[in-house]
Amino acid sequence: LLGGCASYRAPDVALVGLAPLESTLFEPRMRLDFRLQNTGRRALKVRGVDLRLEVNGVELARGVDALGFVVPAFGETRAAVEVSASLLNIVQLLLTLPETDTFSYELGGRLHLSGFPGSLPLRRGGAVTRDQLMALTG
Repeated sequence: LLGGCASYRAPDVALVGLAPLESTLFEPRMRLDFRLQNTGRRALKVRGVDLRLEVNGVELARGVDALGFVVPAFGETRAAVEVSASLLNIVQLLLTLPETDTFSYELGGRLHLSGFPGSLPLRRGGAVTRDQLMALTG
């Protein structure tokens, strides 16, 4: 039994894109595209995900989705979640743009699974330059 528990590892997560969606002034919406890589021996049967994206220490967006997919053992899957942003946080971030050439980011949350274990943490941080950020957002 303990050997089976040890074979579940948190998958690697990577932010691969952001795209604007239909929004209102007070609720900007985006599609957050991400890739999951499962380095474990067991497939991960995903029933939902909750994600948050922070940029320069400010929570830019948060979202949940009842996605249903499988990340195969030693495989990867690309998925997307619609997220909502805080207008106040976006304004706060925009005010720092003229003085910042590099942005730190953290993508975090939980991957909710069918069965045991109930969920696994997701976390990936890094930095991007202004040019990379512009290419990422299209």
